[in-house]
Amino acid sequence: MTVIIWQDIAPKSGGTFVATDSIAPIARYLLDHPEGLTPKEARFGGLIDRCSAFQELTGRTGDVVLIHPYTLQAASRNPSGIPRFITNPAVSLNEPMRFNREGADNHSLVEQAVLRALGVDSIDFRPSAPRERITPERVARQAKMLEEQKARLGITDPPDRGS
Repeated sequence: MTVIIWQDIAPKSGGTFVATDSIAPIARYLLDHPEGLTPKEARFGGLIDRCSAFQELTGRTGDVVLIHPYTLQAASRNPSGIPRFITNPAVSLNEPMRFNREGADNHSLVEQAVLRALGVDSIDFRPSAPRERITPERVARQAKMLEEQKARLGITDPPDRGS
């Protein structure tokens, strides 16, 4: 996850809370499910009771925070009354994680964090089912609304001109 801070976030001002020790519980959970999980099946929030290190995200205007994808997070209250402005642009890995590369230096930083959290040098993990692309419900709903609006307005997509 990426967080871009557009206005200072002081302590106790509504910064996102992260469970900094959640990488290991999530990694173990995923290892127990080589068949894969849909977002509805995953229920990662239920792993929060296995965490004990929590940190409020604070920062200054212009800070960019990169958070490991296995880090649990939650919104927090903002008793300060000072609005906070952040964005969370989507970030994806270029390829699926691989935990059995030759040599520790060949693992990405994200992979290294998982291996370190699990206390191992490598994992011979193999998915037991093919990967599937999942379109979030929100994205599908927005696409449907856009198509309905285009139809109401009589807008058609331009023909494919090919080369």
